[in-house]
Amino acid sequence: NTLGIAAPQIGIQKRVFIAWGSTGESKVEGWNFYVNPILEEITTETRLFFKEGCLSFPGATVRTHRNDEIVVSTLEEDGERHRYVLLGQDAIVFQHELDHLNGVLMFDRVANSVPQEDNVGKDKIGRNDVCPCGSKKKYKKCCGK
Repeated sequence: NTLGIAAPQIGIQKRVFIAWGSTGESKVEGWNFYVNPILEEITTETRLFFKEGCLSFPGATVRTHRNDEIVVSTLEEDGERHRYVLLGQDAIVFQHELDHLNGVLMFDRVANSVPQEDNVGKDKIGRNDVCPCGSKKKYKKCCGK
């Protein structure tokens, strides 16, 4: 079960991702395709604690602290940039996938103010720790580049 995947996660170096959720006027849930997405605006100070996982790190989870309401834009099929307001989980998934496009991992977004019991008892992964991807390399030499 996944809520999104970014092109770089499957070896495609493009600024594209898909995310499950609702956008636009209809608010109908489904897969949304984001091309050259931009986080345009954070519309509230409200942030949510959220337990995130990632297809790049099967079994690993961290608690993050992300914005609850955002305005985003993406290129649509008509070649025009369209803006959407995303709330709650939709906003969190967008931010997680956008981070992949910007070279940021969920481990870089750890909410240090909450317990990280699911993250092998650590508040974050240190650069010299073993990478959670299973490679047995140090994080800084593997996924933490």
